[in-house]
Amino acid sequence: MAESTPESNLQLRSKVTSDGQLELSFQRMAIGEPKPNELIVRVDAAPINPSDLALLLGPADLTQAKIEGDGENRVISVPLSDLHAKMLSPRKDLSICPGLEAAGTVVAAGEDCKDHIGKTVAIFGGSMYAEYRKISVEDCMIFPEGVDPADCASSFVNPLTALCMLDAFHREGHKAIIHTAAASNLGQMLVKLCNEDGIPLINIVRRESQEEVLRVLDAQYILNSESPTFVNDLTKAIRETEATLAFDAIGGGAMASTILQAMESVYAPKEFYIYGSNVHKQVYIYGILKPGPIEVHRTAGMAWSVSGLLMMNYIGRLDAPTAQKMKDRIVGNYDKAFKSRYLDTVALKDMLDVSILNTCNSRSTGKKYLLTPHAAS
Repeated sequence: MAESTPESNLQLRSKVTSDGQLELSFQRMAIGEPKPNELIVRVDAAPINPSDLALLLGPADLTQAKIEGDGENRVISVPLSDLHAKMLSPRKDLSICPGLEAAGTVVAAGEDCKDHIGKTVAIFGGSMYAEYRKISVEDCMIFPEGVDPADCASSFVNPLTALCMLDAFHREGHKAIIHTAAASNLGQMLVKLCNEDGIPLINIVRRESQEEVLRVLDAQYILNSESPTFVNDLTKAIRETEATLAFDAIGGGAMASTILQAMESVYAPKEFYIYGSNVHKQVYIYGILKPGPIEVHRTAGMAWSVSGLLMMNYIGRLDAPTAQKMKDRIVGNYDKAFKSRYLDTVALKDMLDVSILNTCNSRSTGKKYLLTPHAAS
């Protein structure tokens, strides 16, 4: 039995209706008693990640939003194009609470984990845009007493993705890493981790202000993709580091191809060979900042691979000790290498405001928002 189970739980919900609308609403849901290995966590902070926005809003055009009701009864409806409605048809009439990760305080617990009551935990598993979340102990990271939940709310998605990148680097035997959108929270974590581990890292950004963010972190290679010398700069950095591995947050467009072509120009055989270099070059796409087709030009030779990388899938293939070692590194270094920064906070009850949704959905590098469910509007 729980010590004190909350009676109700306000959640933000997203649904694609059978008539082709994206519908956003609030719902009060029952929580229920925790099982022996479950905790009930008061959600104090939840990051608004791009992956969360994809689930919350998808491709909806908020300029066409229709608003009805007020307060907890407010509903936002957005018509979807025929193409987008078809894309989202697996979600038809399925009401979803977004939010992959969060942090908060354990307010109740099952018989096997009552010693967790009162502790600060980071949690992972979806449905975090809510006042409370019932969750298995296995899906938590326990943080030291006094840690602010806002400081450990982003303990899963970005930190574990960065550590999976390093795991792939070591397993595949690479010598250096290339990373795009490198001034993001994840990018800053990767800079710190690579500095700690002595791994050469080539950082690609697209604004001068983002270059400065990385200089403060002592990043060695900082390249601006908008610079007229970008390709030459990238080729030089690859030659110096012998990089054969890249992680691309952009996704669509030609960035993956540009990286592969630069690698190929470094490793191409001195004598003509129609198939190019036999040095394998790997690009992992892990983001969709730019929707659309991924372009790869044939001048990259034949020894290359472009693959998707999703942290949840990658972690699922790891043995338990390796995954636990990653989590232990996050808890032990949450306020340094894994610290996230947010542009502002947003109260849960303000999330059904179109202007706020638009602001959160801007997805600009380094401009992430933090949802604080129990804050006053």
